[in-house]
Amino acid sequence: MFSLTNVKVKKSNVTNKKTKTIVTISDSDDNCDDNHNKENLNLNFNELEYRERELALKKREILLREREAKVHVMELSREGA
Repeated sequence: MFSLTNVKVKKSNVTNKKTKTIVTISDSDDNCDDNHNKENLNLNFNELEYRERELALKKREILLREREAKVHVMELSREGA
């Protein structure tokens, strides 16, 4: 089983004024299963970070398309005037 003795939480600011939380987990037992669990936690954390970056990129892409649509509408209204 995975036992926790020390858990450290560090928060840091990233772009767009979001807060990123980093959790560091350490244990007192030197067990092979614990090392495997740590690897799984690290992989899960990396997957979450990847998904967070992917969603942020999609959000920026949507905002960019909205701006392009507004510019296109302005161009069309200017041509009609």
